[in-house]
Amino acid sequence: MISGASLGEPAGIALAPARGELFVANFGNDSITVYDMRADGSPAPLRTLSGALTKIHLPVGIALDLIHDEMFVSSSSQVSGFREILVFHLTDAGNVAPLRALGGLATLLHGARHVALDLAHDELVVALADGDAVNVYSRTASGNTAPTRRIAGPNTGLDFPFAVALGAAGTYLVTRWRRSSPSSGASGRGGASRWASAQPEIHAAASRGLNLYFVMPRLRAA
Repeated sequence: MISGASLGEPAGIALAPARGELFVANFGNDSITVYDMRADGSPAPLRTLSGALTKIHLPVGIALDLIHDEMFVSSSSQVSGFREILVFHLTDAGNVAPLRALGGLATLLHGARHVALDLAHDELVVALADGDAVNVYSRTASGNTAPTRRIAGPNTGLDFPFAVALGAAGTYLVTRWRRSSPSSGASGRGGASRWASAQPEIHAAASRGLNLYFVMPRLRAA
């Protein structure tokens, strides 16, 4: 277990086994910290990515492209307040600008949380908690670029999808919250907690289409 002052409300992690490194997105202190995968206790990070030039603010999701040596971070723009995806080199440290950024109204990134990479199809996949959707972009997309496709709508069953990962046989695994009662209470640095009695669930969506397939029987269709 890793703990210590370098962590600040860690919201996302990613592993680079070949490099022996663990990457952490720190929601509470606007940083990405990197540790030795074997670290335990309160180690100093191998390197830290933070500062005004990075544009990292309230980071949640992080995904690694070990083929192109890039790191994708789901962040919040301090200018517009909208979510955006920042891309850095894997070894970036200190206060450095991203290689590219995906953000703007056309991106439909409102509520973007965790991200995944489908390197077989050169695609970036983003779970949109506030938008009840999953967006797909070209891996190299930047600027105010619209998604190449979007999984959304009442038939999908998507309900506050927070995280996404690649599944077997061309599917995405997407978490959702089975919400039972609304709550107006605030929770953490990021704002209000939307639902009081929420239980995480997982379903799978076809990665090359727009059809949703439930993998757990208790999941309900919207």
